[in-house]
Amino acid sequence: MEHVPTQNALIVAANHISNYDPLLLSCVMKRNIHFMAKAELFRNRFLKWFFTAVYVISVDRQSKIVIRPVRQALRIINSGEVSGIFPEGKRCKNGELVQPKKGVAFIACKTNTPYSSNCHYWSEKRDSNTYKGCDWTTN
Repeated sequence: MEHVPTQNALIVAANHISNYDPLLLSCVMKRNIHFMAKAELFRNRFLKWFFTAVYVISVDRQSKIVIRPVRQALRIINSGEVSGIFPEGKRCKNGELVQPKKGVAFIACKTNTPYSSNCHYWSEKRDSNTYKGCDWTTN
């Protein structure tokens, strides 16, 4: 955790294995993180209100047009805030390995912003929901 900047712009890139990932990362980082989330989650009125209140960026994965959320992420980073991206573009359950998308690298290069690549995992006993750890590195 000591290598993760507490000020200035940052991209948090983490694997996504649970619905709790954004909350856990935000708590550990102690900063507001503007995560990207699939647009389908915004269909529910309460979730739309909640996600808007906690800085979530809606991404319409069906349209394949991702310029709006990318521009939002660029504005967030250029204003010195934190953007959170799950590079696989979806939750990966049961140790599933998925080729990451290129968005993290594109945004990092476009803004010349450091990124924190995070790997975390739940215990082998899935029903215990015991959080086992994080590997924090800043690139």
